[in-house]
Amino acid sequence: MTEGLCVADIRHAYGKLHAVKDVTLSVAAGEIVALLGPSGCGKSTILRIAAGLERIQHGTVEIDGHTVAEPGRDTPPEARSVGLMFQDFALFPHLDVRRNVGFGLRGMPSQQRDNVVASALERIGMAHKAGAYPHALSGGEQQRVALARALAPNPKVMLLDEPFSDLDVVLRDRIRETTAGILRESGTPTLMVTHDPEEAMMMADRIALMDDGRILQEGAPAELYRAPRSAFCATFVGEANALRSVVIGESIATVLGQVPANGHADGASVDILIRPEGLQIDAENGVPGQVKSVRILGRSGLATIELESGVEVTARLFWSNLPKEGQMVRVSADPAMTFVFPAADR
Repeated sequence: MTEGLCVADIRHAYGKLHAVKDVTLSVAAGEIVALLGPSGCGKSTILRIAAGLERIQHGTVEIDGHTVAEPGRDTPPEARSVGLMFQDFALFPHLDVRRNVGFGLRGMPSQQRDNVVASALERIGMAHKAGAYPHALSGGEQQRVALARALAPNPKVMLLDEPFSDLDVVLRDRIRETTAGILRESGTPTLMVTHDPEEAMMMADRIALMDDGRILQEGAPAELYRAPRSAFCATFVGEANALRSVVIGESIATVLGQVPANGHADGASVDILIRPEGLQIDAENGVPGQVKSVRILGRSGLATIELESGVEVTARLFWSNLPKEGQMVRVSADPAMTFVFPAADR
């Protein structure tokens, strides 16, 4: 018997709109997997099918090795042992923190329920707010209470749907880190839906990147960032300088010099994508350029450079290495941060 969640061969349509197309994905015990993609790509539909909130049309859902959904058979959400966390937290305003967390434990003996609630609040650092009502809590505190309520019944799977999108920027990183730590400590398999690549990179052990109802690439965050399978995958998970050229023999001539063709056919039109941190300045054999603008981003910064060809590129550099506006530099590209794909229509 396999612990965790497995959705297999899922297809789902709303009328003529095919929202999910042959998606298979698993989440192991103690693992956080992010379903990442643009709005409307089908990721929330998959989560709703896993939760039992959407009737399955094709494929299967297994939790802990038991089939809970297949065509003609749908175990109701309350019988699937899943914890749910949504964007609005959905705390009951008329219940204090203690009773919100204990809401899903109503069938439990009172002393045992009190112990479980106390343990859950201690775990999230909210024991001192047990008697407070939701309106008296900050957004981050409400989010932690919602997490404690979802985890209190000891679910077999946690499902998170854009749970941090309403938090302010200053709070978001800290709450993400806290949440990921609590989920990993609990060992609960977690499937998280998000449209935010930074959030997926920060929290997930694995990312499944979706578009148009399909998973395009699945792997560790570093794999998606450093070895994207397509131009869409490359640009969705991070910024990139985009150049277009034609393969000549086994190389490609670009405004930044020659780039290996990486198996693309002679004469093929290709798109070359280079991460901003893959551009190096003052390289001995680099292409001349002039710094047009510099933006400070904390420990790093972005320098926009106009090359001698007139093409502008953006380099991400450590703050201490940032050039000045108007400065002449030489620019070269790191092959490890340079990706070549067949040219897309644009």
